[in-house]
Amino acid sequence: DIDWAEAEQQRLGIKDSGYVLIHGGETKPDPKSGIDRIYPVKQWQQIVKDLQTRQPNIPVAVIKGPDDAEFIESLLTLCPTLLVISPTDIGKLAATIAGANLMLCTNSGPMHLAVAVGTYTIALFGPSDPAKLLPDNGRAIAIKSRTGKIADIPPSDILEKIWKG
Repeated sequence: DIDWAEAEQQRLGIKDSGYVLIHGGETKPDPKSGIDRIYPVKQWQQIVKDLQTRQPNIPVAVIKGPDDAEFIESLLTLCPTLLVISPTDIGKLAATIAGANLMLCTNSGPMHLAVAVGTYTIALFGPSDPAKLLPDNGRAIAIKSRTGKIADIPPSDILEKIWKG
């Protein structure tokens, strides 16, 4: 899995530069709770643009899962220089996340992997309590929606955590 992730980094030209990794959210609502766990494409665009403006030498990549085609297509339309990584299993996903300098994500499985592999993580939360899901270790930062909806988190709140952290 590590070899696969390193080959992907080499293919994308990010092996030596490091990278910011985005997991936009789970495109299907949680069937038990109905909670929407996706952050809107327009807001991601603002974050990607700011990252690329302030740190043009640090590539930004997005994780593409099996159900993310529409989300990724929309994001690439707005952010054509964004790189796409498509891990085919959880081991490759974990290795990809472990190689990142920063993980930006919603409360999701990839967030838990980021915490497990020790990648500096900024995670977006809707109604869930981040204190129950993230360790208090300084490497996992939560941004909780004031309304309980992930989509209502302003990109400025995320950018503040990125540049402050």
